[in-house]
Amino acid sequence: NAQQLVDALGDHNLTNRFLIMNEITDRIGKDAIEPLKKMLAESKDPLQIRHGMWDLYRLGGLDDSMLESLAKNDDAGVRVHAMRILEEMPQWNSTQLNLAIAGLKDSDPLVQRCAAAAMQFHPHVECIRPLLAFRDAIDPAAQDTHLLYVVRMSLREQFKPEGALESLAKDKLSDKDILNIADVLLAVPTSGAA
Repeated sequence: NAQQLVDALGDHNLTNRFLIMNEITDRIGKDAIEPLKKMLAESKDPLQIRHGMWDLYRLGGLDDSMLESLAKNDDAGVRVHAMRILEEMPQWNSTQLNLAIAGLKDSDPLVQRCAAAAMQFHPHVECIRPLLAFRDAIDPAAQDTHLLYVVRMSLREQFKPEGALESLAKDKLSDKDILNIADVLLAVPTSGAA
């Protein structure tokens, strides 16, 4: 039944966890929403939480307050998956936008990278300044080239919508911000970028 499957989401075998996830969404369906919500509120098992949150998202039962709680979870893996769920969402509301922006300030570099990647698929003028600040804060000595690459791609996507570049006209930009914007504008095929 639904409760037995939800309890089994903490199995240490990855293949079993994915089979259980699919069984929950494909066979149990919406009847699993309440047991999943209860588990997310009570469980301390990061594996169970990670897979349960995806099932709840797939079933349409993951609300903003739950996602916000998951994005602040003690386990970095849970926070990573919260950012990945944000990436998968078709549209963002203001709460979801703020969760992604907050993800850039997370203590874990993978959570930061996933937050930047999520912003890549949800361009919004509100993302530009946080991404520029984050780009500026990336430590070149850390040599995390993938993090830098993801942030550059995300910045590029922010400038593709019409009017995004013009939204910065009233802002005072540092020389470094101007260089970082110019760096990504080379890949933006708009007249404004040119």
